[in-house]
Amino acid sequence: MFDKLFKDPTLLLRLKRGDEGAYDEWFLQITALLHAYFRRWKVRPEQLPDLAATVLAELWESRFKDYDPQRGSPGAFVALIAKRVALDHRRAEKKTEALPLDDFNELTYEICMPGTDEDGEDRATRLDSALKPLQRRERSMLLRKFEGETTTQLSRRFRISESAVKSKLRRIVKKLQRIHQVKSGGNFDP
Repeated sequence: MFDKLFKDPTLLLRLKRGDEGAYDEWFLQITALLHAYFRRWKVRPEQLPDLAATVLAELWESRFKDYDPQRGSPGAFVALIAKRVALDHRRAEKKTEALPLDDFNELTYEICMPGTDEDGEDRATRLDSALKPLQRRERSMLLRKFEGETTTQLSRRFRISESAVKSKLRRIVKKLQRIHQVKSGGNFDP
């Protein structure tokens, strides 16, 4: 895909020397290709220019000094950097989507505290009604987490791996958020 950028054999030499004119010429050609490449990775359109700029900045800083012709073509070198940028972007996106387990405290503080609310409703009743849509096993796992059991303890109790416990807890919280239309940073108010 990126090999067509290097049809002019002098372009790579000019880029290696840090020729800004060569960079400008090359910039126009590569930007369109990078946008097409990142669209294949399902990158949102508004993020395309930033990712392309990241690749271009890395190429400009390296000036192809890291490029080894015996390991592949210059186009393959560009593709390698673009792929790494795309993977880093995808990982960063997944991190922002994942709910950290610490959000349990923030999400459930009000409904788990014993006593009554300002409106006089018993918090235990409120917790019971909030968790009613969950399956029995989900409710049990979440309540045990609220009571302070560790992921290791939960994995032993439910006979699943620790990563499965974390995954299930995140899905349970997301399910509750969907049901009660609450965002992770907001108040949990069923």
